[in-house]
Amino acid sequence: MRAELIAHGVEVTVAACDMADRDAVAGLLAGVAAGHPLTAVIHAAGVLDDGTIASLTPERLDGVLRPKVDAAWHLHELTQGMDLAGFVVFSSLAGVDGWCGSG
Repeated sequence: MRAELIAHGVEVTVAACDMADRDAVAGLLAGVAAGHPLTAVIHAAGVLDDGTIASLTPERLDGVLRPKVDAAWHLHELTQGMDLAGFVVFSSLAGVDGWCGSG
């Protein structure tokens, strides 16, 4: 995808970050160049631990939900004052919980 975007004239930066680590997210956002400000956030964490709900221990749930819920909350808090055109969060948990919302 990076190569395809570059071929279309897009400047692309790829950065690794533990999005569930608030300080890491703050550092990532601080590194966004002023000349190319952040205009949208799309968070689509893909963490899976298959099993029936009854078999999911607190540790297993934490391993799945931390990158989804904590990361989305950190992004929400740390981008609140930014002039974003969009803030999109997707999680497969919404299909289980039946929740769907926008903000």
